[in-house]
Amino acid sequence: LDFLRDLVKEYLNLKYGLHSDEVDTKKLGYENLYEKYLKKVSEEITIKKAFHLPYKTREKGYYFVTTGEMNLDTVKAIAAENNTTVGKYLLSVYFKVIIDNFKMSKESIVIGVPVDLRKLFNDETNRNFFINITPNIDPTLGEYSLQEIIKYIDTYFDLKIKKKEFYKSIYKAMNPIRNVVIKSVPYIIKRLVFPFVFDYYGERGYTTGFSNLGVLNLEKKYEKY
Repeated sequence: LDFLRDLVKEYLNLKYGLHSDEVDTKKLGYENLYEKYLKKVSEEITIKKAFHLPYKTREKGYYFVTTGEMNLDTVKAIAAENNTTVGKYLLSVYFKVIIDNFKMSKESIVIGVPVDLRKLFNDETNRNFFINITPNIDPTLGEYSLQEIIKYIDTYFDLKIKKKEFYKSIYKAMNPIRNVVIKSVPYIIKRLVFPFVFDYYGERGYTTGFSNLGVLNLEKKYEKY
């Protein structure tokens, strides 16, 4: 979010001549925080193969973008009625829609949710520092009410979003990268082979993803743009 904010500010500065004389005292570096917080611990156990939506994918490079708007006060009120946050409420509804439409799935529905680790580890960098958590529901166990899903999501987040838990996730993510054999593979071969490896070992473990970007705060002079 810090990078996006700086990018938007720089774009508006260049387009509308909004440069100011203010000195940005908060200069973030590019430290690799994954390596900084890497510990040799047991690897995180995740689902190897999740349910995939049975739709034909577009050719590479083509995407459908659907946008929509909701009244924030209304969504906040509904989330509050269910004793949860807006993000967790929307994630629960997403699960509910998938489960109701694909009740016959024999594989777990897994939604990848990126968690920004900067606040959790009280550290900053301009490089990526996030880990996907993977709440999952098994449709073979029967139907789920929205309230059941909300309770599950609340409990999952409480248990999972802990610094100790993310040490396992960081170790799992970084361990292959630090492998001596993988390091010795020429870059051109990595470019050719690794996308297929990611498709097989990475994406096959997710049904879909859900990301809550959060609030993008900018100074007053940028608001009208």
